[in-house]
Formats: sequence, C-alpha cells, structure tokens
Amino acid sequence: MVLSSIAGWPGVIVAIIFLLIGLIRKQTILLVMGTVFSFPFTLYLYGTPRFGMEIFILTASLVGAMIAMRKGYIWLSWLLVLPFILFVLWLMKELFF
Repeated sequence: MVLSSIAGWPGVIVAIIFLLIGLIRKQTILLVMGTVFSFPFTLYLYGTPRFGMEIFILTASLVGAMIAMRKGYIWLSWLLVLPFILFVLWLMKELFF
C-alpha cells in the first residue's frame, strides 16, 4: 500500500507540487524532494514495454533543474522541469481521458 502511494499517481502529484513550490520559492531542497518523489514513478515506467531508458531523461532533467537553481539560473530550472510536467499531463490524458 505504501509503495503504490509513493510510486503511483499520488507520488507524482506530490512530486509536481514540490517541484512547482520549489521553483516559485527558489528553494533547491524542494526540487530535491520533488525529484525523489518522481524517481519511483520513472523507475516503474522503465519496467513497462512502452518506455525504456529514455524515461530516465526526465529524472536527469530534474537533476539538471536542481543544479541550475543552485547556480542561480531560475529560467533554466523552469525549462528543465517543464518536460516532466508535460509528460505527466500527456500520460494522464492517455490513461484517463
């Protein structure tokens, strides 16, 4: 039950909330927490036949967003978080609508 909460859609929603709040407040630690919550989701998608190693590009972009935020490139952090959010929205559209 706990694993499905972390790796499933609740974990993804928590990750996006942490990422957006971290970007708005310009706090790297919140981006770290968002990345940690998104990793089980990307690991789960790696195990599906449709997605392969390419899915880890999303996690790498979140790590890049953390580094960019740490260096003071706020606009780059927003750009690097955007693919993860768009991918999640696309996946929600494909699965639920």
